[in-house]
Amino acid sequence: MSDWLKNLKAGDDVIIASYGSKKLATVEKVTKLHVIVNGRKFRMSNGMSVGSGWGDSLKLCTPENREAAICLAAKEALRRIVAYKLEQVTTDALVAAVEALEKGGAA
Repeated sequence: MSDWLKNLKAGDDVIIASYGSKKLATVEKVTKLHVIVNGRKFRMSNGMSVGSGWGDSLKLCTPENREAAICLAAKEALRRIVAYKLEQVTTDALVAAVEALEKGGAA
């Protein structure tokens, strides 16, 4: 068992890595055998998702530092925003998104 896995606690940031992406997430709960993240169990022994098959394996990784984790989350959010077909988003949703960005200091 990796030291960082055995030292995880609820509220810690981790990265869920899959074949093509990485996503910042927060530990919900830690038991003797599992780490629960986003409602999914990961083995405490190796960080692998319980029930993952070869093609859909998920693994927990530790963010090297807080800044790197925040940068990763921002890149993932931007990737998701760019993927939207804006002509299919309601005007109210677009206005709400702009207002949220402005409140967050993006303007």
